[in-house]
Amino acid sequence: VRQDLQNEVNSRQKRSIRNQLVKALSDKVSFDLPESTLQVETRNVVYEMVSENQRRGVPKELMEQKKDEIYNAAQGIAKERLKVSFVFHKISEKEGIRAEQHEMNTRITLMAQANQMAPQKFLQELEKRNGVAEVYQQIIHEKVLDFLHENAKIEDVPAGAGTPA
Repeated sequence: VRQDLQNEVNSRQKRSIRNQLVKALSDKVSFDLPESTLQVETRNVVYEMVSENQRRGVPKELMEQKKDEIYNAAQGIAKERLKVSFVFHKISEKEGIRAEQHEMNTRITLMAQANQMAPQKFLQELEKRNGVAEVYQQIIHEKVLDFLHENAKIEDVPAGAGTPA
């Protein structure tokens, strides 16, 4: 039990550091995003938000009333995602970070197991919806995060330090 608790603390700390790295990196760069790409990503985020709200039982009428708020929130999320995606792509190119075939195979096998499907059948489903590139990008994203984490100058700051009183 003690080891499980320590693993959970370590995992949370690692996630927190990674989130801070991504935010710091994102805050340091500013560039225009391709409008068509932003529209597609915004649509994807709206879909995710609506689906999540439906799963939680939020009435369609309420979502319809809040559609402008949902769209504005989705657009902000989409901008941030795309900005990080473009920056990570540049880092992966500069640093030669790639997803190897064995990493793709392992990830697809794990995803197939999670969906209770045979790996080959799951791969066929991914290919039908052009999802293999998405898996590749997920692996690259994680490897870039690993690279940033390993090469970042990390300082421990007490909780609440650095925030104005």
